[in-house]
Amino acid sequence: MKIMKVPLLFVTIDALGPDLVQKADMPFLKQMISQGASVKNATSCFPTLTTPMMSTILTGMYPQNHGIPANYRLFFEKKEAAGTLRNLKSITISEILMNQGYKTLSAQHFMLADYDGKKRCSRYIEPGGGDPQILTQAIIKAFETEKYDAVFTIYQSVDNTGHSHGPLSDTNIKAAEDIDRNMKELYEFLKKEWGEFLTVVSSDHSMSRADKHSNFSIEKILEKYSLKYEFYQPGDKISNEIDCALLNFPMVPIFLMTDKARSSGEEIIKDLRNDKEVEVVYDKKQMKDLGNELYGDISYSLVKGHSTSKLLLIPFAKFGYHGTVHEKPAVINYFGPMVCKRQIESSELVDIVPTVLKYLGMSSEIKFDGTAK
Repeated sequence: MKIMKVPLLFVTIDALGPDLVQKADMPFLKQMISQGASVKNATSCFPTLTTPMMSTILTGMYPQNHGIPANYRLFFEKKEAAGTLRNLKSITISEILMNQGYKTLSAQHFMLADYDGKKRCSRYIEPGGGDPQILTQAIIKAFETEKYDAVFTIYQSVDNTGHSHGPLSDTNIKAAEDIDRNMKELYEFLKKEWGEFLTVVSSDHSMSRADKHSNFSIEKILEKYSLKYEFYQPGDKISNEIDCALLNFPMVPIFLMTDKARSSGEEIIKDLRNDKEVEVVYDKKQMKDLGNELYGDISYSLVKGHSTSKLLLIPFAKFGYHGTVHEKPAVINYFGPMVCKRQIESSELVDIVPTVLKYLGMSSEIKFDGTAK
């Protein structure tokens, strides 16, 4: 039986929060929101970091199941910290569509790049997501040589400018407006190519502004229990001499490496929860319940807006960050002739894949962590 292919435009806008959508002049996105199936309370999953959430968006799985817990991680057997994580344990929506006869194009949706000889899309191009016009034109040019049934793309300029200038700065508002204009151009081009199709627009997380310096010190807490520790970045080798390994994310993960560290775990959690500059603390069980037990043994984040960065000691220095619970608000919207105008009360990123398959009229034997909305 031949399956009718409903074309798909799958857009992810890195770090686009609903507050930025409201403040910016984004008539095309706002039109889709008003006329499509829009999610009132759209949320990211844990943690609100780009690589694990892009993976969740494409697989319908939480990080502990798709295997990408953070932007980089510790590999204890190799004794090293490494980034550019691409080894997904779960099948992506692009692969599901390819199995149904779709030709899929990924422009910048990096978790769809080939990995270990496995093709996750029919063609992958990487023109850069920082300039929305270059990205849009690269997609249009790709259709000159081959026709595709689904396009996956990431616009990244809001994330780039937000980190430097703040999430609601004039610079970031302009970046959002540029994305909206280019997204409309891409939509109109595909309308001529495909006729009717499904459009999905989402973000992976939002962004907060760091504007208050914090004197909080995890080092003092660990030293209180005579624990040796190191913060790790990609490329670092893990020492055999430490009790605790930490990664430098706003939601800081702590790995308890030795019996000595593990025996102090409950006291460390208690100290963190008693500190007025620490807002959120998770133990291993809580992280498992959030869908990411791989993240660490303990994790914590500071009160919103606070950072230990030395940049904030410079007068007027402000920047955007994500990774904590405060960046959980996201954007999810479905638009097309097969989509009835309605408001979905709440949905997580993990719900996107099963919802898209529902609108495309496809069933799957995969047991997703998310549900169709």
